[in-house]
Amino acid sequence: MQQRSHLRVPTVLHWLGPVLLVLFLLLAQLAVPAAAAAQDAPDEPSVPVVVQPAGETATQGTSVQINVGKDTFIASNQPNTNFGGLSNLDVGWYASFGAVRPLLKFGLDSIPSNAHINGAQLFLYLDFSLPNNDSGMRLNYARATQSWSEGSATWNNAAGIGGSQSNLGTVGSNPGWASFDLTSQVQQWVNGQSNNGLMIIGDETQSSGRARIFRSRDYGGYTPYLLVNYECDTLAPATFMNTLPQYSPAVFTASWGGQDRAPSGCQPSGIRKRHVQYQINGGAWVDWKSTTQTSETFNNFAPNGAIVGFRTYADDNAGNVEQTPSGATTTTIIVSQAPPVTMAPLPTYTNAASFTVSWTPGSTPVGVAGYDLQYQANSGPWTDLLVNSTQTSYLFSNAQNEVTYGFRVRARDNLGNIGAWPNTAQAVTTVVLFPIARVTPFYPNIIQSTSPVTTSFTVNWTSSTPPGTFITSYVIYSRVRNFQGVVVQPWQVWQTINDGAITNAVYTIGLGDGLYDFEATATNNIGQSTPVTGQPESTMIVDLGDTFKTQNIMPYISGNE
Repeated sequence: MQQRSHLRVPTVLHWLGPVLLVLFLLLAQLAVPAAAAAQDAPDEPSVPVVVQPAGETATQGTSVQINVGKDTFIASNQPNTNFGGLSNLDVGWYASFGAVRPLLKFGLDSIPSNAHINGAQLFLYLDFSLPNNDSGMRLNYARATQSWSEGSATWNNAAGIGGSQSNLGTVGSNPGWASFDLTSQVQQWVNGQSNNGLMIIGDETQSSGRARIFRSRDYGGYTPYLLVNYECDTLAPATFMNTLPQYSPAVFTASWGGQDRAPSGCQPSGIRKRHVQYQINGGAWVDWKSTTQTSETFNNFAPNGAIVGFRTYADDNAGNVEQTPSGATTTTIIVSQAPPVTMAPLPTYTNAASFTVSWTPGSTPVGVAGYDLQYQANSGPWTDLLVNSTQTSYLFSNAQNEVTYGFRVRARDNLGNIGAWPNTAQAVTTVVLFPIARVTPFYPNIIQSTSPVTTSFTVNWTSSTPPGTFITSYVIYSRVRNFQGVVVQPWQVWQTINDGAITNAVYTIGLGDGLYDFEATATNNIGQSTPVTGQPESTMIVDLGDTFKTQNIMPYISGNE
């Protein structure tokens, strides 16, 4: 019970009548000590702070003070008397009045009919108690089942209008504001129950003579009132998932929207949290987000090819919770891998400096956005040829003879997925622009006086030619140098062989000790010939005099004069 700090002298016994009541108040005020008078409340008391009923938590909502619309009390010992004009409301047992019961009615038109009542407190100002230091009195209330008039209600016509009684609370004996919880009853009225006000019943035991005297609306400044906190937002929010595309990458953004709702004439309380769930391939729902945001990144939660479904619901600041959808409201299929790419094979040998490489993508539901193409020469580092190109073929130019070229390709799809580079080349070819002839290295590569043969040796060669051609002839060149690398006999044609099947010839030693160098060229059937380089492909050391050790002449074998 909330109380004001001031005290007030009892007004007067009701049986004295209205005239004597005024006289008694004047006399009583003269008798009040100065200290007590100084504590009198102002004519317009401030609205007390309302404490929520035990166990409840303060909520958002609208608070409204509703002053009593009409009030009076009825007395059993004066069953035909109306007291609607008095400034007091009596409850309990009061001298010659007998059992006394206040009647009060509050208009609730300012509260929407669909409102949820967070709390409703009845405030009555206690003027005095009988006995003066009485213990707490339990009060009950009964909902009035019939209408009544402030100016005509009496015990005879109103005592029976109360329905079943409910506990209102306990009031002490000290003057001041007293509050009582009426949340349940106000909620029923707002829900449509007939509002004829209520009747308050106290301890009506005659022998006890217990009474509480409250001030009525006629007193002025201390009008009984209801303080009601209500929430008229009784509708849950309506939310939705924004539609996702049929296909999505492993990382994508999901978004949602919606708004809070309220009945007509009521301000929505606003969405508190949006709750988003997902499922994979129709499995269990997973709580993903509980947020105030309207979008979030879905990051690698589902494998390639999985169907991901989403649903959302929300709650508002009034405590309304949206019903969770029974199934997914939007779905998408995860495509997290770019399509594989197959390169068309290249011939083992290519006899042109320009040739085309081509490729074909594997199937993909989202389409290919572009390709990356790389090449390598003789297993060297990879070099970009195309980056994010829509081409499916490429003309490779300026190829070099006797170079093996490897190619690899990867795809980018329309979701941004980029395939991995193959570890090895997908297509390989060796470029042969003209026939190749090479003298086979000698073994052993030295003729000494102790050698089985000291007058001649066999020169062997090998060859290759572009696909579709064949060797028709060879030209073998020779040169002689001394052990100091000085040319004794310059390069000259040693053998011209017009038979592509012959791959060796016997060389007769004619210039004594020295370094005998050889180079071979070939010509094919389409007239292509090996270029002459003037560099020895193989060298025979002739040391019949055992003049020099091998290590002394090795620097000259390569032709580095």
